[in-house]
Amino acid sequence: MIVPDHQYLDTLMPTSPESRAIAKLAWEAAWERLGNALRPPEGYPEPTPEELAQCYWNAQSRLDEVRVAFNVQPPQ
Repeated sequence: MIVPDHQYLDTLMPTSPESRAIAKLAWEAAWERLGNALRPPEGYPEPTPEELAQCYWNAQSRLDEVRVAFNVQPPQ
């Protein structure tokens, strides 16, 4: 999976109430998926290393989208 470049991502999403809501929901879903991969609930299979990495990079990407949607600048 390719992690988006921060400068490119900054041009993709305008900061609007709708984009903030979408970014927040996507982050919450990715966070829950990562949590389930790190500690599978009873009855869930253990993730493969590839699935765990995919969950991590998806969560990282969604967190970057939240940063952009809320106009939070990365540290210099």
